[in-house]
Amino acid sequence: MSTTARWLPPIIDNSEYADWDKFLEEVYRIFKRDFLEGDTLSYRSAPVIINSELERGKEKTFWHLTHRTEKGKRWGRRKIRDVRRAERLPWIRPIITNHADKDILDFDYFEGQGILRTYLWLRNWDFVVILESLNGCYLLITAYSVDYAGQKEGLEKKYDDRVI
Repeated sequence: MSTTARWLPPIIDNSEYADWDKFLEEVYRIFKRDFLEGDTLSYRSAPVIINSELERGKEKTFWHLTHRTEKGKRWGRRKIRDVRRAERLPWIRPIITNHADKDILDFDYFEGQGILRTYLWLRNWDFVVILESLNGCYLLITAYSVDYAGQKEGLEKKYDDRVI
């Protein structure tokens, strides 16, 4: 891992918490600080917003940043805990703020449904933030650790096929 992104804060060490619920409350405290309170976050001079609809007492965007969808033949789709995502939640705001940094690949890509999404890929740290342009704003869709070779290959292909 490179050390040039000095603006990148440390991850939240989940081993310091007795259980998942206590850890999740600390992650939520940071989520509120970074996305609900204080200065408006912006990207390309447009505000960054979240899906603030509540689900289980917290904003839907929060669940996208701390859980992933698992697909199975017996159960279909379900959300499961993703510790690596949750630990890195403090990285999201600084990545958006520092999107012009040389360590971030900042690119737009048309998804299969014709939706234009923006990827902020911190490649050397295997982490990506995904935004979507929406009525003069950017909606924070998700962010996750790039854990598998297939994910990295998919991002490489999207980068190669990006909107120029």
